[in-house]
Parts: sequence; C-alpha cells; structure tokens
Amino acid sequence: MKGNILTFEVPRSYFSHSDSLVLQLHLTDIKSAAIATGGAHGDTPWTVGRMMAWMEHVADEKERQGHVRTAETYRSTARRMKKVRHGDAGALFDDSWIADFDSQLHRDGLSLNTIGFYMKRLRAACNQAHEAGLYLPNVLFDAVYTGNAQTAKRALDAVTISRLARMELKKPMQRLARDLFLFSFYTRGMSFVDMAYLRRSDIQQGILVYRRHKTGQRLSMAWLPEMEKIVVWYHEDGQPYLLPIIKRGVEDEQRAFKTMQYRVNYALKSLGRILELPRPLTMYVARHSWASIAQASHVPLPVISAALGHTSERTTRIYLEAIAAHRVDEANEKVIEQIKGELL
Repeated sequence: MKGNILTFEVPRSYFSHSDSLVLQLHLTDIKSAAIATGGAHGDTPWTVGRMMAWMEHVADEKERQGHVRTAETYRSTARRMKKVRHGDAGALFDDSWIADFDSQLHRDGLSLNTIGFYMKRLRAACNQAHEAGLYLPNVLFDAVYTGNAQTAKRALDAVTISRLARMELKKPMQRLARDLFLFSFYTRGMSFVDMAYLRRSDIQQGILVYRRHKTGQRLSMAWLPEMEKIVVWYHEDGQPYLLPIIKRGVEDEQRAFKTMQYRVNYALKSLGRILELPRPLTMYVARHSWASIAQASHVPLPVISAALGHTSERTTRIYLEAIAAHRVDEANEKVIEQIKGELL
C-alpha cells in the first residue's frame, strides 16, 4: 500500500485473453482508490470482441442522438472486423491485430480509401473510449493508413449531364434512377438520404429548406421548375415524402431506404455503361459534378462551399483538387499537341 494506491501483483499465467480479474474491496476511511491489474490505468485488456461490443455501443449512442448514418458506419466496421478477424473474439486488440486486419483488407481487394474508412472509424471508437476513461494505447494506428487518398475524377461535365437528361428510357427503374440523380444535381448535390425524407412542407414560398442528416446543418435554395417537374411526375396521393424513395405503408423505413439506394445505384451503373463512362455512375457523382461545373463557370470557392453545405472551404478544396489536376493535364496535352508537327 502506497498512499491511496493499492497494487496487486498477479502472475501472467493466471490470465488468458478473455479472462479478467474482479476484486471486491470494502474501503473505510479512504475516499477513493485506484487498482492496477498489470495494465496501465487499471483497465482490463482490450480484446477484439470487446472492441466490437464497444463500437456497437457507440453506434447506439450515435443513433440515439439522431446520427443514423454515422451509427451505421460504426456497425459496418464492426461487421467487417467480425468477418476478417484472426482467431476468436478473445484475441488481443492491439497494434499487431490492427496490422493483420489492414493486411487482410488489402488482400480482399478493398481500395485505399475504403480501408482508410474502416481504420478511421476504429480510431474514432478508440478516441471515444479514451474520453470515457477507458485505457487504450495511443500508438495502435501508427503503422496503418487512416487518411483519404486522392480518388479518380468522378465528376461529369455539362455535356454528359445533358445527354443523361435526354435519354429515352423504357425501364422504370432506370428512369427513376436517372431522375433522382438529376434531382440531386439540381439541388446542388443533395445527398440521397436527405432527398428521401423531403416533404412538401419543406417548400415555402418558392424556397426549399431542409437539414442535412449528416451534419444537422440547415440549407435553403430556390425551388426550381426542374425540381418540381420530377416531383410531379412521381407524385402519388398519400405518399409521406416528396420523392418515391420511402413509400407509403413500409414498416421499416431504414431498410426500405437502403434497398432503394442499392437499386438506384445499380440502375445508374447500367446507365453509365450505356453512356460509355470510364467509371461507375453513382448518386455521389451528382455532387461532384455540380461542384466541377460550378468551378468551370468561375463560381467563387466560398459560394461553392456554402452551396455544398461544407463547414469549411478546406473540404471544398478536396473536392476540387482532383478536378483542377485533371484540367492541368488537359492543358499540358494541348500544349504538347501544338509542337508535335515541328518534331516530325
């Protein structure tokens, strides 16, 4: 006993990964006590199972706060951990396990950004454990990638958007997917989840006002004829929402949303193949395309940032850097093209 700290030394052989030491103390005349069980800060070892349970707990808290999509990112990371974990749930959650997890994700063929997504969620969960007073080493992620790699150019130019809008489509799902893509583009890249929950009451005196599910930020914009045309085309009496993403009478709105999101992106990919696009067409491309065309039209960066609902211009610059690099490459090709004749 030293001061108010009572230390017990227990042989390492007494423990397995899944074991923990439980002490019941009756203290008198001591207001507080700290117990060290061989690990720093008196915490039991973190196992993979414990981390997955913690991530589910964090997801529950996020959902309770109304951050449904953020909660799903924690749950999807926990599912991925369960799918590729090494050994059972009792394996130690340490830098060695994380390195193995990272290697497995690479072997599964995931992109660098997808791997970074999972690692960032894991790191965020660890940070929240720290904030809750639970001990985890602060060097767990030193050897793995947790950033954002520059992605290939996703944006479509104005000509391609026009071609998409003029396509004569006989398949109802393809037409719906195309129209929802255009609606997102017309609304400055509105996300699919925000589109899903729009109501007629969100439009007042020609102004659409809504809150982003991702950030809670309030955005407003003029309600244009192009938007109204799409809404009128798909209008059905008694529908709870403006667009036919979550329809009347469904019991599980979240499941209905995910199902429609999958179907829409699947249909968009088929349209991308018809247009012979170099990369898959998804709903997210509408947002990048709006930003790209706005930049090409010399819209100032602060205006683009505000239109996209970004909280900082730094985020907008990340969107536009790849676009700018692409244009520099095109300019370089044009310059070289002019001297080719002189070299022949």
